[in-house]
Parts: sequence; C-alpha cells; structure tokens
Amino acid sequence: MDVYTTEYFTVAVYVALAVICLLGNTWVIITVLRQFFGCFTTNYNYLHTLKPAIYSASVYLLLLSVVDLISILPVPVLVVDILNNDFPFQPNLLGSIVCKLIFFCEGANKSLSPLVLTVLSIDRYVAVCRPGWICLRRPKVACFMLLICFLLSLCFIAPVTSVAMIGPMVDEKNRSHSKCYLEELPLSWKFDIFHILGCYILPLIIICSVYASILRRLYRHAHSSTVGSKTSIPLHRVVKCSAAVVGFYFICWTPYWTIRMGYITDEYQSTQNVTISAENGTSAEESEAALAAERMSWTKVLSIYFFHSLPYAQSAFNWLFYAFLNRNLRNASSRPSASGRSNGVTSVLIDHPNNSANGNYTSWRSHKGGGFGVRKPKLNLRLEVPLRYII
Repeated sequence: MDVYTTEYFTVAVYVALAVICLLGNTWVIITVLRQFFGCFTTNYNYLHTLKPAIYSASVYLLLLSVVDLISILPVPVLVVDILNNDFPFQPNLLGSIVCKLIFFCEGANKSLSPLVLTVLSIDRYVAVCRPGWICLRRPKVACFMLLICFLLSLCFIAPVTSVAMIGPMVDEKNRSHSKCYLEELPLSWKFDIFHILGCYILPLIIICSVYASILRRLYRHAHSSTVGSKTSIPLHRVVKCSAAVVGFYFICWTPYWTIRMGYITDEYQSTQNVTISAENGTSAEESEAALAAERMSWTKVLSIYFFHSLPYAQSAFNWLFYAFLNRNLRNASSRPSASGRSNGVTSVLIDHPNNSANGNYTSWRSHKGGGFGVRKPKLNLRLEVPLRYII
C-alpha cells in the first residue's frame, strides 16, 4: 500500500466518522430539545397535578451529544493536513487560535466525554438500584454534576491548549512541513499519568462497577419475582446492552491510552538509544535512518491512524449506544411533544419512577396517598418502570 492509498483511506475513515457523528448527535439534540420545550406546556392529569419535568438523563445526553459534536470540529482541518502534509493555516494570530481550538476539541473528546459518560452511568445506577434517591436525578443536580465535570476536564485541557503552536517539522527526507503540535509540557509524564487515571482508569472502574451492580440487581429481581412465573424485565436484552456499552468504551479508549503510556517509555528508550549509539561509535545519521525506516512502516502508520480514530469512533457512535438503543427516545422522536395524555415529558429517556410513558403502569404513590383502597402488588414497580431507561 503506497502513501496515497493510505492517505485516502485515512481521510475516508475520518470523514465517515464525522458524518455519522453529525447526523446521530443532531438527532439526539433535536429529540431531547423537543422534549425539553414540551415540558413547558400546561398539560394536567385528572388530579390536576403537573406532569413531571425533564430528568437528568436527558440533560446528560444533551451535553454528551454537544461534546461529541465539538470533538469532530477538527476533522476538516485534519483532512486537509493529511492530504497536503501541511497545516492549512499560517503561524499568525488566526492560525494560533485555530491550532489551540483543535487541541481544545481534542481535549473535550478525551477528558470531558469520559467524565460525562461516568455520571450518566451513575444516573442509570440511581434510576434502577436507588429509585428512592429521586432528588439526585433533577436537572439542577445534573447541571451541577456537569459543571464539576467541566471544571475537572479544564485541568487537563488548559495545559495542553496553552502549549499548542504552529511550527516547522522535518520529515525523514529532511523536508520541512508546517504542523500544529504541542511543545513539551513541564513534568509531562506526571501530567500523562494523572490524565490517564482521571479520564480513563477511574471512569472505566466506575462504569464497570455501575453496570455490574445493575445486572446483579436485575438478576435478583428476576429470580425473586412472585408475580407469576415471568417478569416483564428482558434480562437478556439488559445484559447485551450493558456489555455493549462497557465493551465499546473499553475498545475505543484502551488502545489510545496504552499508546499514550507507551509514549513516555518510548521517549526514554530513544534517549537511551542515542546515548548507547554514541558510546558504540554509531553515527547519528545511521541511528536516524534506522528510526525513520521504522517510522515509515505502512503497517505501523495504519495502526497509528486506526488507534487515533477510535476516540472519534466513540464520538460517532455514542448516540447509538446511549440514545438510539433506548426505545423511549426513538418513540419520542416520532410523536409530538404535546399529544394529550402521553406527552413528550413522559417519554423522556428515563421517566419518573411512578409514571409510565404509555400509561400501562398506575401511580403507586397516587394510590397509596389517595385512599383508593388498591391492594399493594408484590411486583416491584419502582424497579420495573425505570428499566425502560436502559432497554
């Protein structure tokens, strides 16, 4: 495979991911905003109580889609850079702003997006395993959590953005190319370690723990239900969706962060190799030629491009794993936000534990406090209803 084939293949991959990301996340944003504005309609039920407002899950999904759209903003510049092998902006004020903006978008993808996915997973845990903690699922709490995530991500984005610059880079043929790159950060290895711990390892542990707790909760409920021989929980579907979410996160981020960790080791080994070559009498030209030959391996080049595209792949398919697979959001996108009894409010990604989008579940709290004399069912309604959030 020659260099031109590699370039065109790489460009095609990035463009395809950007288009999928644009269409999918635009659909999520439009659907959630339509539900959100539908919450301002004055629809009342038969008890004249206001229907529940939009919940935290939609707020998390909305910001996640916005972050994913931000992460693909550098793709056009990246495509031009790959095809021309030069950064398309001059090293002036505009070019410097664009260069820093590119790394800001990259940082949002690699720092803010994992944190949002983490709090979204915790929100699922609260909805399924702790339905009594409904106060944690209010929009104000969600906005506060997202503010914390944004401030934490700035701790990793700001240092990288501050050292982004445009400058010449020399290739293996001693040709100079204008590139947007990062200067060396002070104590960069410590920064990388904290970045990996805060934006990969810790979120991965939390996400795995959350879905393990959800599956354990559902398994106990499915095998202890006393209402007939079956439960309305499709346990196999929940297991598949949970495994897909965790596996997709692991596949997209593990190669990137592994390379990030290996970069520190490679830098140290390169320094050691130069020292050893000088001691053995090997010329600097021979050492550079060997390194250049290794860098120009097409298999390695394709691998690097592939691993670099995986974070973009997560931005391109997050909407599929977290929104489209949910039947309530799909149904909400195909009906008006204010349609009488079953309006857009009750078809949000996760509903109030005591309400249902289709009216099949009666409000247990209303019966209990209204004195209708309805016998308490043995089925755990508080668990059955929020499951629509993950299936």
